[in-house]
Amino acid sequence: MNPTLGVQEELVRRGHRVSSTETEYFVPAVEAAGARAVRHTSVFGAYYRSPYAADALEGEGLRCLSEALSLAEQVEPY
Repeated sequence: MNPTLGVQEELVRRGHRVSSTETEYFVPAVEAAGARAVRHTSVFGAYYRSPYAADALEGEGLRCLSEALSLAEQVEPY
């Protein structure tokens, strides 16, 4: 998410309406860039606030798939 903040900010500066799907953890950064945060609940929980460790990385592929499916279901109405 962090690499897209500059892009979001520039698009907003140019007058575009920008929305970004984010968990509560990243909402302040997205809103500071001027974009609209579309909130969702991550299957990762507090994962992004924790240091990466071997036990956290086990099953990463399945968690990513679960995250993508969950995200699509949550933001589909938007």
